[in-house]
Amino acid sequence: MVLYCLFAVPLFALFIVSYKLQAVSDAKRLWVQYSRGLLTFIPAYIIYLLIAGSVPLTYSYGGIFAYYLVHNGLYYVVVASLAYILLRQFSRDSDGGSVSEAFVFFAGFFTFASVLEIVRHFPYYDSFTLFLYPTIRLAVIAAIAFLLARAFDSNGWVRWLYLVIGLIFVAATALVPFFYVIHITVAAIAITLVLLIGSLLPYLVMAL
Repeated sequence: MVLYCLFAVPLFALFIVSYKLQAVSDAKRLWVQYSRGLLTFIPAYIIYLLIAGSVPLTYSYGGIFAYYLVHNGLYYVVVASLAYILLRQFSRDSDGGSVSEAFVFFAGFFTFASVLEIVRHFPYYDSFTLFLYPTIRLAVIAAIAFLLARAFDSNGWVRWLYLVIGLIFVAATALVPFFYVIHITVAAIAITLVLLIGSLLPYLVMAL
């Protein structure tokens, strides 16, 4: 059961990229992006430890949703996105708005996050930690990588539209732990599946 949490992200990245969703032949460049994502997570987590107490968990519907929105979604997605944008601006080996590059960067970033989840919750694992949260993470990687890459290729209001859609998607992921905590597990599972399928649809279209 722990294996899914540990290996879902890197195997998912390998599977998606292997389908040549974009014409990226330089495997070395993708590996560099994946490594950058891995390394970016370390300072991101250190900063998180310093500011985590600013949004405590309060046992109300709004408090539960806000806690998981910030701690499980918004913080890491925003930091990873900003890091990717900065690295892209100063990198000479970037392929511009490549979905593949963005995808492997986010996959690298969240690979360490997966390992951290196992360490933090040892030995008290539950179905959210082992299955739902890793699946949400896969959906976030796929969706945000696609939307961010498309935002780079767009101008004006279209660019902002992609970014707003990304924020809405991240907000929707907080519904999964919210429903899980209030013991409506069926809703948590259903939302997880909808988010995962929705995040993969653009890639399926690109692969056709």
